[in-house]
Amino acid sequence: MLEAGAGTGKTAVLVARVISWCVGAGWARAVQALHGPRGAEPEGQEEAVAARVLERTVAITFTERAAAEMEQRVTDGFAELVRGGAPCGLPRSVLVAAAGSEALLAQRSAALLAASDSLAVSTFHALCRRWLARYPLAAGVHPAFEVDADGRRTAALIDDLLQARAREAYGDPGDERWTALAALGLGARQLATALRALVASGVPAAALQGDEPYAAARVADFCAQLAPPLSGLLAALHAQPVPAKAQVKVAQRLAAACAALATTTAVTPAIEQLVATARPLLRGPLRERVRQWAGDEFGKGERLWLGQGTADASAACTTLGPLLDQLGRCDPLRLRLLAGVLGELLSELQQRLRQAGVVGFSQLMGAAHALLRDQPRVLEQVREGLDQLLVDEFQDTDPMQVAIVEALALRGEASRRPGLLVVGDAKQSIYGWRNADLAAYEDFVERVVAQHGLRCRLSLNFRSQAAILAEVERAIEPVMRAARGLQPRFERLVCAAEPELDPPQEDPAAAGRAPASAVEYWVSWEMPGQAAGEGERTTAARANALEAELLVRDLLAQGGRPGAPRWGASAVLLRTTTAQEVYLQALRQAGIPYVVERDRGYYRRREIIDATTLVRVVADANDHVALVAWLRAPAIGVPDAALLPLWQHDLPARLTALARPDPALLAAVDQSIAAAEHALPPAAPGPDPGTGAWGTVLRVAVRALAELRWALRHEPVDRFVERLRLLLGAEPIEAARFLGERRLANLERFFAELERQLLAGEGGLQGLLRALRSDVADRREAAEAPASEGSEGAVRVMTLHKAKGLTFDTVYLLGLHTRPGAAIGTAADECVEEGSHWEWRFAGAETLGFARIHARRQLVAAAEAVRTLYVGMTRPRRRLVLAGCWPGANDRRDPRLSHLDLLQERRLARPDLSALRRRVASEGPEQATCSDAAGVLWRLAGAYAAPGPGLAARPDQAQLPAASALRHELAATAAGQAAARARMARPFAAVASAPIAGAEEPSRRVASPAPPATARAAATARAVGTLVHRALEELVLDHDLEAALAQQRARLPQYAAQLGALPDAGVAVTAASALLDRLRSSPLFERLRQLADHVLGREVPVLWRGAAAQAEALAYVSGSIDLLYRDPLTHELVIVDYKTDRVGDEAELAARVAEHLPQGRRYQQALLQALELTTPPRFELWFLGAGRIVSMP
Repeated sequence: MLEAGAGTGKTAVLVARVISWCVGAGWARAVQALHGPRGAEPEGQEEAVAARVLERTVAITFTERAAAEMEQRVTDGFAELVRGGAPCGLPRSVLVAAAGSEALLAQRSAALLAASDSLAVSTFHALCRRWLARYPLAAGVHPAFEVDADGRRTAALIDDLLQARAREAYGDPGDERWTALAALGLGARQLATALRALVASGVPAAALQGDEPYAAARVADFCAQLAPPLSGLLAALHAQPVPAKAQVKVAQRLAAACAALATTTAVTPAIEQLVATARPLLRGPLRERVRQWAGDEFGKGERLWLGQGTADASAACTTLGPLLDQLGRCDPLRLRLLAGVLGELLSELQQRLRQAGVVGFSQLMGAAHALLRDQPRVLEQVREGLDQLLVDEFQDTDPMQVAIVEALALRGEASRRPGLLVVGDAKQSIYGWRNADLAAYEDFVERVVAQHGLRCRLSLNFRSQAAILAEVERAIEPVMRAARGLQPRFERLVCAAEPELDPPQEDPAAAGRAPASAVEYWVSWEMPGQAAGEGERTTAARANALEAELLVRDLLAQGGRPGAPRWGASAVLLRTTTAQEVYLQALRQAGIPYVVERDRGYYRRREIIDATTLVRVVADANDHVALVAWLRAPAIGVPDAALLPLWQHDLPARLTALARPDPALLAAVDQSIAAAEHALPPAAPGPDPGTGAWGTVLRVAVRALAELRWALRHEPVDRFVERLRLLLGAEPIEAARFLGERRLANLERFFAELERQLLAGEGGLQGLLRALRSDVADRREAAEAPASEGSEGAVRVMTLHKAKGLTFDTVYLLGLHTRPGAAIGTAADECVEEGSHWEWRFAGAETLGFARIHARRQLVAAAEAVRTLYVGMTRPRRRLVLAGCWPGANDRRDPRLSHLDLLQERRLARPDLSALRRRVASEGPEQATCSDAAGVLWRLAGAYAAPGPGLAARPDQAQLPAASALRHELAATAAGQAAARARMARPFAAVASAPIAGAEEPSRRVASPAPPATARAAATARAVGTLVHRALEELVLDHDLEAALAQQRARLPQYAAQLGALPDAGVAVTAASALLDRLRSSPLFERLRQLADHVLGREVPVLWRGAAAQAEALAYVSGSIDLLYRDPLTHELVIVDYKTDRVGDEAELAARVAEHLPQGRRYQQALLQALELTTPPRFELWFLGAGRIVSMP
């Protein structure tokens, strides 16, 4: 049993254990098993031996990421041995001794490296799935079961079940229980929510069947809990004569109500009688008085009356209050009805899940545990397949997982058990709300020791500076008080050595700001005269804003410039995500990139909501709610003022009927749009109101919608998804916004998941729509996709729970004044096993036993508050910043502990912050820092906020600047304005064919208006190019190419009509047709025929923001690659760009090539980066009119 403190290298120990076992004793055991106890290791069998060693070495972690990391580190360790090195700090001589010789070590290491994919590193759930798949009949699961990882299949079965049962229950003769629940406001939706919660937590149907929630024994037990605080409170109230004063009238009523309740609880009443008697105490002034007295808040008259009895009254109310709250959550009618209906539904649902072969995560664990517990032969067979069992993060296990490890490694004949290495740190147990049980952990450790196992500790920290570890000890040791099953004893971390750290980079602009310190406390107080509060009375919301502003200042100072890679090693850690948006908004406004770790935010991302809406509009023509959202989305931008006119002119009905690109229906839709444009007031808000810009966009979008609806039902899934991505331009729009790379990565993940669901076909289109609606409505938790580029320099933002196991250079623990919610760690619907019975809570109604559950959870939450603070403080290598609104001397202590409450018990007293605040107010923000006796820096956040009246210079300090200084400042301002104008004149984005920016001043690139005839000719030329490109994109290459080209030539008028009103449409069609004829008779046509089987894509969209684009000060470069193929001779990628330019002689051709060269270079760089090529692809210009190909390497 290895207890490893934070940053002590536990993963290295696990890897070292695997490697030393595999090259030594494990190898010898595998040889004996394969070739007999005395058999020599035959030549050429090394890989078979290595595979057996690795297959029988099982390591269990808690996340897929951790499993992948351990597997990689083991593989790297074998590779290091092959190179002659020593992995994980193990002396090579030790491994040589284990193997027997240097030659054997090298031979075995090479074989183990070759067979490294046989190593069994997995999560608990993956391991349980493996056992169930191997023994399905013994486990009672479907032989072809599938794991419902995201709960969608379970949700679909729940919906199907409820639809069937609701028809029966609300029909004739019906079910009175369902009708009664409906009268209480509880229908199918609430039942579905409860069923999902019950299935997710693995509750058996028997937990709800045959058990009276308010049985007499349970009521008697609750009355026994009520008796001591009631008698204690009454004794305190009756100890002194009751004075005849108005100030104690409420207290007298409280005494009478408590006396009546005590009389009722003396015998075991029915639950209805108990609730009725207690009703005066459950709410109103009497309940408020109990709350006040529990907090030692007595009125003056009450203190005079009770005297020294106030302490007894306060103690009694502290115990009585939660019991009264529990009684107030009792609803016998509601709970009995729900339990009866849910019990039947859950039983039928579990039967349907078994028949369908659907197994959730909780069922995986429960079924595997039951399999090993109830099937001794299976347990023996599983155990025989193990030589070594290693478990990481054991402090996060729940009782069922502990029981599985115990069954495998601590029971049965000792000689037949696997070796066991369990690694954990009780000080980092922070998942009590997820059933992690510290008591089960401690009991297991004791059983290991009782069976002569070793209990070792790692306390040498290789992560953090000594100053950080010293602060951890000062802050955590006073509050981490040992309590069995609840809190471990604090163990000091020893700094192994000062890590080699880069010196912090300070921005010269941060003048007057104290340099960064290894440990800093930011005091989130406002200064006098700032905004809404002053000093210690700063509100939590304002404190968060002050922290956000100082965070931005600090990051800019430390990073040196926007986008500095150093930011990628910084993390903002929060206890909850309640105020997260405050910090994110500040980072956005400052242009500092950030990455938000896994949370419920993925399905709240604007780009994901818009993409989901688009799919809903395509797949369900009757979803008019999605239609409204789609119209208002950034891709279309219909102003709100236009929605009513559109509806009045039948747009929804006409779009509902639009299942394909039907010309008649499209014309009708155009009429609706035109009528709405005409009805829209000129001053209506929206993009270019009154100009019809939104109408033009909407017409194009409607035609894309028609194509997509047809494609969804008639084309392959991959083709449909590709059209979905291209036709409405969601990705280019999102790429141009802040954090564009991350938005693109999220959309990439969304479309990949959409394609997977469509290919799987689970539930058809209706199943897909149901999943999309529930994901967004329920805000299903999912990780934001990692961006392919640009995120390495981004600040990481996450909760403390997500940060566990991670390391950063700088950590900002912000919002330390945040308190947990009142119901932390609880679900709205749940069943909890308590001994031999179950306690329930559904739709706000609870059984009486939940009083003990709530009390236990509050204790666990308070203990974990200490441990989460410990986890956060032990993440950084170089610098730790702790920020919060420290309470004033007279602030009332809240029973819900914040991290700041814990830090107040820090072993070293904090400086006089009020005095520091007064000094800043009088002398200026330069005095906003001070250090305590340990050298820890303290900073007043309010001093760095936007200047207000409180920060103005004193009259005696004000000085008039010299005239020369004013002239210099004026000249600098003018130069800065000129530079800003030049910068703002640069284009935001460019198409790939645009000339390189910066060749001349922006003012000189402004062209004078072209004559009408010239403009008309240019528009026609552009239309010709568009028509030819469209024809070549649609050209079918795998059939008769001549017939296919003739077909495209015939479609040119149709393509022209889709371009909208053209001044010379006929001329453009004629010119395009002639150009296609010339193509037919040129060598290019034969080349196209030869490449038919080697084409990789046509009109491939390009959206690129590489270094070259940034050098041109462009947000992005966009375009389309006309043709992308792989050369059949050289196998290299080739980019083709069609050109319809008229080319006369060779000189004119060379001029055109030089003009188009920058476009080719952009495409080459984009593909080089996107496909991670080693060399740029070849670029070819196909001059269609001249029949010439010009190739550029």
